[in-house]
Amino acid sequence: MIEFYTNAIEANAYDIAFYLVKVYEDEIFSNYHKAINAHVKSYQLNKRFLKSKLHMSKMLLPIFNFNSAKVFLEILQFSLNDLSIEGNIFSHSANPLLVMCLLYELLKNMI
Repeated sequence: MIEFYTNAIEANAYDIAFYLVKVYEDEIFSNYHKAINAHVKSYQLNKRFLKSKLHMSKMLLPIFNFNSAKVFLEILQFSLNDLSIEGNIFSHSANPLLVMCLLYELLKNMI
C-alpha cells in the first residue's frame, strides 16, 4: 500500500493520496520513513498543488522525524521567499495563517 501512496505523491495525484491516507492510515503511518520522504520530495519535484501539499503536511505532522522536518523547513524557507506566484506558498493558501500554524505545530512536535 505504501508504494501506491508514494506513487500518488510523486505523480501529484493528491486526490488519490488523501484517499489512501484516510483508508490506510495505520499502514502509511507504520511506514513513515517512505511516506514522509516521498511527501517532502514532492515539494522539490514540482511547485504545483502547494495547497494540497500543505494540507497533506498537516495530516502527516505526527510522523515527521527530525531529518525530514529539517528538509521540509528548508524547502518552506525557499518557498516563502519565492517571488513567483506559482512557487510562493502564501499565494496558494487562502489563509496564510495555515502555513504559520503548520510551522508552529511542526516545531512544537520537534521539541
